[in-house]
Amino acid sequence: MRRLCLAVAYLGDQYYGYQRQPGVPTVEGLLINAVERAGLTEGITAPLYASASRTDRGVSAAQNIFSLLTTAETPDIDEINAHLPQDICVWAWRFANKNFHPRRDALHRTYLYVAPLHAEDPDIIRAACRTIVGEHDFSVFAKGGVPEWRSPVCVVYRCEPIFKNGVLLLYITANRFLRQMVRRLVNVILRIGRGELRLSDLHQMLQGHRVARIQSELANRLILIEVRLPFDLIIHEPAIPRVKSMFLRKMVESRASYFLMRETLFSLPFF
Repeated sequence: MRRLCLAVAYLGDQYYGYQRQPGVPTVEGLLINAVERAGLTEGITAPLYASASRTDRGVSAAQNIFSLLTTAETPDIDEINAHLPQDICVWAWRFANKNFHPRRDALHRTYLYVAPLHAEDPDIIRAACRTIVGEHDFSVFAKGGVPEWRSPVCVVYRCEPIFKNGVLLLYITANRFLRQMVRRLVNVILRIGRGELRLSDLHQMLQGHRVARIQSELANRLILIEVRLPFDLIIHEPAIPRVKSMFLRKMVESRASYFLMRETLFSLPFF
């Protein structure tokens, strides 16, 4: 018995978040149904499903990792995708040791947030992003706080803003993220760029001091771009056109500019 890791892309607009919940459609719930119908859990009493990230309602992903225990020799990716709606698609896979956990053992994760700009100062935004890079206490950026048993300290490796045609593309890479941490960081970064908060306020926040009320920016502008694992995945080439079509449709429906479409799509691991 081995742990099968599946790279899955999805558009989160139609789902009640990633994590399965009774009575409502979720990405994880549909994935579990698909792998069971594809026969991957035959003879397994406890498949022990595990994922790298539990994205919120409305958040999309180019690469999340869904995993399960299985005795299958080779997964039939086409069969899995046949049991999934068109806005969810498995596009890569790899077997790992049965003790591997995609959340605990992932090396890092990268998110992309797309935000329209108004009166923000790009230089101040860049300074705020440089401040965020490093190891900090992000407890004030976690919705609902951080449980006592969980550390609020995260290491941000990259916080890179790109400005073009009135749009901010913000890439954030870290070893781990707290609940709604990215969307709340974006809120503070934009407010600093507008002069509503100061860089000194951000320094205080990164030490765990709540010096201002923080709101979460819109979920449908956030994409989980990549979950970096300690091994390479095997890409299932026949699934790639479907995934590209998903995200191209999302960009067109949101009436994104050509630049935004190009930059966002080229950020995805399968482009």
